[in-house]
Amino acid sequence: MWFFGYPTIPVFDFAHGGGMAVAITGQQIPILLAVWAGLAYLFYLAKEYISARIIIVAIFLFNITFAFNE
Repeated sequence: MWFFGYPTIPVFDFAHGGGMAVAITGQQIPILLAVWAGLAYLFYLAKEYISARIIIVAIFLFNITFAFNE
């Protein structure tokens, strides 16, 4: 959920064989901006690899498409 700007804490449930993430607060725009900055930095680092840049752009488009869906 951090990918979409929601700070979460993992909660483990060993009785049922899994777990889940509990959101602490609502969506935090600074976290979302940090994710976008990280993707921009990866885009910069991959300047010689066109296929990596295409994947990074696809990840960014996925994020911006679904980040503000309720």
